[in-house]
Amino acid sequence: MSEKLEARWTDIKVTFETGKHAGKPIEVIMFEDPGYLYWYSKQESFSKLRPVLQKKIRYIVELADSLRIPGYCRECNHKRPRRMIFRMQSPKELQHVNFVCEDCDPGNTAGVISSNPTFNYVDVLAGKNIHNVNVFIEAIVKAYWKKPWRMLTQREMILFWKNKGHFYPKGKIGISL
Repeated sequence: MSEKLEARWTDIKVTFETGKHAGKPIEVIMFEDPGYLYWYSKQESFSKLRPVLQKKIRYIVELADSLRIPGYCRECNHKRPRRMIFRMQSPKELQHVNFVCEDCDPGNTAGVISSNPTFNYVDVLAGKNIHNVNVFIEAIVKAYWKKPWRMLTQREMILFWKNKGHFYPKGKIGISL
């Protein structure tokens, strides 16, 4: 598929026709309920969706797994952050999320979970803990916009997914560019 045709395809507003997210653009759902699209894409009913809806969900999920966090490491302030650090208040309660370089990554230790930046972090989002989801999305939004995520407009959420600078190219996650 040509890049020009692909660009037009990604501009199509695609929404669910029924269910709890009926009428919402797929790009907005990823911000409001990040685990939902990952979960739904693995359900048997996914194959019964309109092909354009399946394609759009797969596209957004793929982008969500390749976040390129802007700015510098939140610890040393020198290198581009390539790791996402979850600090846990308790085994099920997220305290905060930070973005660091590989050198400042503490790894998975007591109360800390380390990962590549992604919207898909099942361990933290498991159980639909709304506090954890809010802390998680707040950190990602502040990294890109420097404002609370509840202040984002739907247009900003949709445009986020169209900015190729927000994502690593396919197959290049975690590689210095």
